[in-house]
Amino acid sequence: MERGKDWALWRAVPLTGRAHQIRLHLAHIGHPILGDKDYHPDSSCHGLVRHALHAHRLSLRHPATGVVVTWKAPFAADLEAAMLRLRGSI
Repeated sequence: MERGKDWALWRAVPLTGRAHQIRLHLAHIGHPILGDKDYHPDSSCHGLVRHALHAHRLSLRHPATGVVVTWKAPFAADLEAAMLRLRGSI
């Protein structure tokens, strides 16, 4: 979605709900997630105290009703601040 000198903003659409799937696959191809101490322990966190992951939208089928339920969330403020630092705006 966006690329800097030594960083990139990705959009990923996981096919399963495995908790570390995105982290593991990106680290494996040489693109560890910002703040991921397990797969890139020496990375600078640019002010983050967590992984730089954000679920914009989450959908699942309700187990009792079978109806698909969707939640959406705006980009988190701490991630936006980290992006500004990466872009050199702060």
